[in-house]
Amino acid sequence: MAIDAPREGRAKARLNWLLRQLREASDELRIEAAFPNARTTTVAKLGDIREDPAGLYYAADPKREPRAFVVTQTKSMGQKRGRSEGSFVRETAVQAVEFYRDIVQNLKAWQAPAPKLRVDPETAPADTTSGPISPPWSTEQTPDGGAGRDRVNRDQAPGRCPRARAAGRRLQVARLGLSGSSDQR
Repeated sequence: MAIDAPREGRAKARLNWLLRQLREASDELRIEAAFPNARTTTVAKLGDIREDPAGLYYAADPKREPRAFVVTQTKSMGQKRGRSEGSFVRETAVQAVEFYRDIVQNLKAWQAPAPKLRVDPETAPADTTSGPISPPWSTEQTPDGGAGRDRVNRDQAPGRCPRARAAGRRLQVARLGLSGSSDQR
């Protein structure tokens, strides 16, 4: 199973990322590391590199970060014919299911962390201990200075949107024969 290495971090951090995911895996797994601009790869058993991943570093340049990993499991194949226990077909099917269940389904592809917003010292609030800051669209100050009636629920009948209320008001004004124009005095 091939899996891309993280694109951030040094060689040891990238190898440790894979080793953390294979914490419960068998020591007999083979891990192969491929490096950018290199023809050769490094291979080691998982049991040999659990404590010190230096066995997977690139020999010519130990600081070179791995580009991808290949995780391989080696087991004996069945030698019997047919579909009975010990046959090639049955053993291969069982090994494929076990490998997927024990190793592959627990591996997660590397995902870059979310970008962080920069804080400008000029625009940053001086007092950050006052509590959580809500976005400006979530609450609104009322005219009487009280905080926070929700903009959506203010003076709105359930199931009616603001446009429907405005249209209803115009209809009421038209029925009463009143107009909002200034020519009637």
